[in-house]
Amino acid sequence: IRNTRDKTEERWLQSKTMYEALLTVLALKRWRMDKGSYPDRLDELVTAHYLEQLPQDPCLEEGALKYQNQGGDFTLYSVGADGEDNSGRYNPEDPWGEYEPGWDRIFWPVK
Repeated sequence: IRNTRDKTEERWLQSKTMYEALLTVLALKRWRMDKGSYPDRLDELVTAHYLEQLPQDPCLEEGALKYQNQGGDFTLYSVGADGEDNSGRYNPEDPWGEYEPGWDRIFWPVK
């Protein structure tokens, strides 16, 4: 029963994170429409009231999803199951990096 509960909680956290990531992507797109470029840091969305709070990464004890401004685009990701920031490295066969360490969960750009 414990394994089932752990998996259920894990899937709930992943779903919640996907929802928060979607809200963050929309806030980033709105920011760009309003200001002409993406913010340098994700916390600027909170300061400017585009988001109520930073989206939390379920794979970290404390910490937000990772954000990289790439000029005309951006990357938004979770560090994945290994808890290590792999700079947005993505494996479509293992999107949360549950089976093999070294992967992040990318929310944007959509892979």
